[in-house]
Amino acid sequence: MRLTPRAVVLVFIGIAVAMLLRPVEAQTETSPYQLGQRLQMSYTDRTVECTLAEVRGAFVRCEPGKPLDAFIRSPVTPTWYNTASTVFISVREK
Repeated sequence: MRLTPRAVVLVFIGIAVAMLLRPVEAQTETSPYQLGQRLQMSYTDRTVECTLAEVRGAFVRCEPGKPLDAFIRSPVTPTWYNTASTVFISVREK
């Protein structure tokens, strides 16, 4: 099998392009919030105040608050909030 000069050039160009391309790297997500900060998040229907416990993308998890009634002994489930759907977010120091 004989390759034409044009085919040889195309093969070399293909190899050069493949060597120059870098693999795709995932972007690291950065958050403007730090763990332990107090956030006041205003939504269209409510306002939420919480202490930041975890951040995953646009979602934040708040530390469980103190129960209002000492007689209520229900387990506290983690509460996640979407910061992308807030109207206003106020950050308070720890």
